[in-house]
Amino acid sequence: MMGNDDMWPFLLAISSVPAILHVGALFFFPESPRYLYIDKGDFEGGRKALQWLWQEDDVKMELEDMQNERDSTQGEKAKTMKDVLTSRCVRWQLLTLAFPCSSIQFCGINALYFYALDIFRESGIPEEQRQYLTIGIGATELVAVVLCWLVLAKKTFNIPPVRKGEEEAACCFSDGEVV
Repeated sequence: MMGNDDMWPFLLAISSVPAILHVGALFFFPESPRYLYIDKGDFEGGRKALQWLWQEDDVKMELEDMQNERDSTQGEKAKTMKDVLTSRCVRWQLLTLAFPCSSIQFCGINALYFYALDIFRESGIPEEQRQYLTIGIGATELVAVVLCWLVLAKKTFNIPPVRKGEEEAACCFSDGEVV
């Protein structure tokens, strides 16, 4: 449809629309209540941000929790990127994220997506079926990710595979980047 010489600039421009909308929407949101109160020391700003977030005037319990957190972190220096990367307590979490993300770059799936139409053309598949085969590759990957997630949730963690919010997480992370 838009994958031709005349329409590709419009196809490229369409992908910028969500980013522009996101940046524009940021001006309508307040700063994080935690950032205002704990990091900046702005009690009133933190209270107003909490009231806007919760849509209620009584935010005393949340403010008390933030005050307790502020008291407990008083005098601690902020963590640097080097501190986080060398910390033993987050090493497994970092490896769990870094290994699959780097593996997906080396396995060739990105090249398959990029060259899929050319591969199908060279193999003699009619032009009207090529886009559907490309969609089929993505759908197959989505199904594989969801099935793996269901098996891991059941076998590894011994929990029911679908709990509140997990079905959305499976859909959000199904592109193969973070599984």
